Amino acid sequence: MKPALIITIVIIILLGVVSGIYYYALTHGDEAIACTEDARLCDDGVTSVARSPPDCEFDPCPNKECSINSDCVVFGETGECNCGCYNKDFLPQNSGGECFCQAPTSCKCITNKCEGIFE
Repeated sequence: MKPALIITIVIIILLGVVSGIYYYALTHGDEAIACTEDARLCDDGVTSVARSPPDCEFDPCPNKECSINSDCVVFGETGECNCGCYNKDFLPQNSGGECFCQAPTSCKCITNKCEGIFE
């Protein structure tokens, strides 16, 4: 091989490595972003969401809507707090203490919300 060809190949490889390191440094800065530790209560009155980097905006509340009756389940029937009907994929995270609410006997999906049926 000619020395000029070898030098050209080495220069191209070095440029590629330097470009990769530069791109990584731009996209993965070494400054850690810390957000305040406050939380926002979602519309259901039970679920809360925290702030997330890089913009420290609140995370979105999970979608609690239902589309069919089997999306909904009774929660709190054994005396836990937060009695009611919830989307089975988004049950309340906090329970405990005295529960003074009545749990429904079943749940139905009515206009995309889990509603309790009391019989």
